[in-house]
Amino acid sequence: KYNSDLQKVRPGGEDAHLADDIDVTFAVLSRPMLALLKLFYRLSGNWGIAIILLTVFVKVVTFYPTQRTLLSAKKMQRLAPKIAALRKKYGNDKQKLGVETMNLYKAHGVSPFGGCLPSLIQMPIWIALFSTLNYAVELHRSSFLYIADLSAKDPYYATPLLMGAVMFLQMRMSPAGADPQQQKMMAFMMPIMFTGFSLFLPAGLATYTLTSYLLGILQQLYVNWQDRRLTAA
Repeated sequence: KYNSDLQKVRPGGEDAHLADDIDVTFAVLSRPMLALLKLFYRLSGNWGIAIILLTVFVKVVTFYPTQRTLLSAKKMQRLAPKIAALRKKYGNDKQKLGVETMNLYKAHGVSPFGGCLPSLIQMPIWIALFSTLNYAVELHRSSFLYIADLSAKDPYYATPLLMGAVMFLQMRMSPAGADPQQQKMMAFMMPIMFTGFSLFLPAGLATYTLTSYLLGILQQLYVNWQDRRLTAA
């Protein structure tokens, strides 16, 4: 599965297209990410550090849409009491409730879809990165800290468990939406589910998710500070 070696196979001087047999998701994104991963490896000399650098790079690229998503969530949080009041007032009239809710959003300059579109834009990037780390044969038997093989699961499960704890913390820091009870339930369920999945995934992927959520906490702290400054102005 070494992509560069497969591309060199040219029977009769023609490209055999063996590299196309590597089944990666969103190859148009996955292959450049693998090239970046190799670049960061050449700079750092360690595949674990290269994964962290790649995660930072992706976070920088997606910083603006993520920022819009988080700021939109903060605005929605401030409107939650008013939305709850509208639901109580027009609970039996769904059409009137919808109209009044949209009027409330318009009056405060909030789009109910403001946080959705940036997240949808990021999804192909996350899937491609997941595919890149999952299929990168370069990680085979590459060590990082106490992990002997980044392509195998964490032998002590420390990385996925820590990732779950960090994810739980980040979700607790996130602004409450229109349904705080549902968000509270998701804040418990999502970290448990993702931790369960990560226990059996390659340690390289757990390193990526842990780094990503740590950076996510830093961005959430920045958004909270920015929101306090805007509301005080």
